[in-house]
Parts: sequence; C-alpha cells; structure tokens
Amino acid sequence: MNPPPTNQGLVGPGRPAHASVRAWLIGGFATVAIAGLLLIPGQWQAGRASYKSERLAVYAERAAAAPIALSQIEPSGDNLFRRVQVAGRYVEPTRLLLDNQMRGGQSGLLVFQALALGDRQIIVERGWIARDRESRAQLPAFTTPSEAVQLTGALTPPPASGLALGPSMQAFGRDWLVTRIGAAELAVLGPNDTGDMVLKIDPAQPGALAVERQPALGMAPDRHSAYAFQFRALAAGLAGVYLVLLFRRLSPRVQ
Repeated sequence: MNPPPTNQGLVGPGRPAHASVRAWLIGGFATVAIAGLLLIPGQWQAGRASYKSERLAVYAERAAAAPIALSQIEPSGDNLFRRVQVAGRYVEPTRLLLDNQMRGGQSGLLVFQALALGDRQIIVERGWIARDRESRAQLPAFTTPSEAVQLTGALTPPPASGLALGPSMQAFGRDWLVTRIGAAELAVLGPNDTGDMVLKIDPAQPGALAVERQPALGMAPDRHSAYAFQFRALAAGLAGVYLVLLFRRLSPRVQ
C-alpha cells in the first residue's frame, strides 16, 4: 500500500517553500524601499520646521531692540531682522508689485519701492494691498509720499521665490508686476545698499500699506512638523504591518 502524499516542501496547496521565501524577501525589500521614500519628505518637512523655528526665534529676540542707523550696520554681518531707522525719499515712479499674495482669503500685491538716502539707496517693502476681485487686468491705485520720510523697520529677505516657471515680470505702465522676487527682479529698482535684504517697514510708517510685523515664512513650523509626523508614521506603519505578518508566518501554528 502506497504511503499517503505529504506537503513536505510545500507551503500551501502546490506551492514550494522556496517560492514563499522569495515572496517574503521581495515584500521585505519593497517595504524598506517604500518606507525609505516616505522618510525623505518627512525629513525635509522636519528640517523646514527647524529652520523656520530658528528664524522666528531670531525675530523674537531682535523685534524688541531699539532701531539703529543704517550706517551702523555691518554689511557682511548677521543682519537678519535687525531693526534700523532711515531717512530719505521714495524713488518715483517705478514700483515692484509681487502678485498672488493672500491675506484673509483675498488675493493682493506686495509692494516694493526704492528709497533714496542721498547718494545711497535701499529697497523698501511697503506692505500689502488687495487686488480687484472682479478684474485682474486692473491694478489697485495707491499713493507714494513725495516728501522726505523717516522710516523704521527690520531688514529681512524678500519672500521666497518658489519654482521659477516661465517669465516673472510684466510691465504695467512704469510699475512691474512680478510673480517671484529675486535678484533679477529687484534689480529693476536699482542698487540696494542692504545687499540681498529689504527694509520691511513697520505699520503706520509713511508710505506703509497693510504691513504684517512677523516675517513671511509661508507655512508655519508646526504644520511642517505635523507633515513630518504623518510621513514618518506612514513609514513606521508600513514597516509594522510587514513585521506583524512575517511574525505570524514564522510562528508555530496552534494545533
């Protein structure tokens, strides 16, 4: 009488053990790869959170300081959010208008203009003004003081440019409507004595529009941290599911 057939060497019906091992190995490599890909944006988000938190800490430290004369600033020093006071005249008529700036759900423009300081010049961020809700072809009208002014504010980088896609500048009379701010765009206003920084003036200064005191950092640090947690949690969850399934596969079956 022939002995009954056995499943030795088989994991399931007609499935060799080596095929199962190969499948688990492939699954393991795929899990590691996908988890690693999820950790990359998680690490980037965590880095952005740390970077912006550090910037806000510098701003908070220097915001309460008394402003100093621009002549006391060392151009090569650490001048981020340094508070300064200047006196001069706005340079007419060219202004730089940064488009697509949102405030309270309303689209608007961030206005930049040169300020002449005798034989020197700096670029001033005057603040935000709302766009016409009905027609984007019409730019909002606003005035510029013609007399000499004294301004107080903080030195800050212009808003981040983001992705440089397509032409960034469009002439509107003597003004320039721009979709990003960089060295090339600021250059249309002439030289800038503060290098790659602009003077973000305080509210209620001559020529000020709607000014937000805090630096424009885009997404807040806590949101970056939340996204970093989500990506890391997804990676950990994926790895956890694989390990649980593998543990169950390797554990002796209860008879």
